[in-house]
Amino acid sequence: MSDTKDEEAARQFFTNCTEITGVIPDQVTTDHEKAFPSAIASTLGKQVKHRTNKYKNNIMEQNHSGIKSRYGVMKGFKDPWCAMIFCTVFEETREFFRSRDCTLAEHRSDFLSKIQGFISVSKMAA
Repeated sequence: MSDTKDEEAARQFFTNCTEITGVIPDQVTTDHEKAFPSAIASTLGKQVKHRTNKYKNNIMEQNHSGIKSRYGVMKGFKDPWCAMIFCTVFEETREFFRSRDCTLAEHRSDFLSKIQGFISVSKMAA
């Protein structure tokens, strides 16, 4: 892709974000793409700080590492529809089995009931 098209796409992205949320952020963390600084300045304003430190967005990177480990084995997706279905189901399943604010013992005791619930839901879907 060319830098011009990337910049247009970045501008459109930031414009859509501000229209949908109604919020202009104080700072934006991205990678080192050349198109981002001018797109951020033109759509969000010069007062918005642009950070490119790769460690600042580590939480976001770690969030999708589970999906990356699974689709990497499949050598990527052949079309966007398959990717959407896979990611949606993967995320729903991950959230279903996720235990928050509990000890390991509580997680283990809840796991059996979650497995049984998952099996019953998957049987209904089939």
